[in-house]
Amino acid sequence: MRAVIDPTNFPDSCDVISVELHDTIAPYSIIYSASGNLDTKGYIDLTFPPQLFNKKLYVVVKHRNSLETWSKSPVVFNSTIIYYDFTTDLTKAYGNNLAHLPDENYGIFSGDVNQDGIVNSNDYIDIENTTKLFVIGYVNEDLMGDWMIESSDFSLIENNRGKISLHP
Repeated sequence: MRAVIDPTNFPDSCDVISVELHDTIAPYSIIYSASGNLDTKGYIDLTFPPQLFNKKLYVVVKHRNSLETWSKSPVVFNSTIIYYDFTTDLTKAYGNNLAHLPDENYGIFSGDVNQDGIVNSNDYIDIENTTKLFVIGYVNEDLMGDWMIESSDFSLIENNRGKISLHP
């Protein structure tokens, strides 16, 4: 993955994501959340309070321009170190809602610029409006992570159009 936040000063920091832990019973309330820097290898280290020990919770990943993605099943927090890897199998996400990547891993769908839970023409319009303003940098509309809003960002919207956030 590409260092997006500040490639010069933080070359190993890919992007910021948040992880929410949700109850397993509807309405699936947020029990705890934390944010951190995802490194260029796809890892993030977060600390959760000891009160979560022996609880079974859904793991939800949120990113500034991607679809919210839930773990397929609740995860038991029975250790001081919990490792959950969405990249290894399509079935790691609820509803198998992951993109199959060229390197044979899986990833969350990009393109939900306005964070409404669906990749659609509204996201496309947001990118189009941003290009007219010549905005550059670390912004939601930069889907490719290259600090420019251009045609390649539009192509991700086209490829992922109609994808929606899925959860129990």
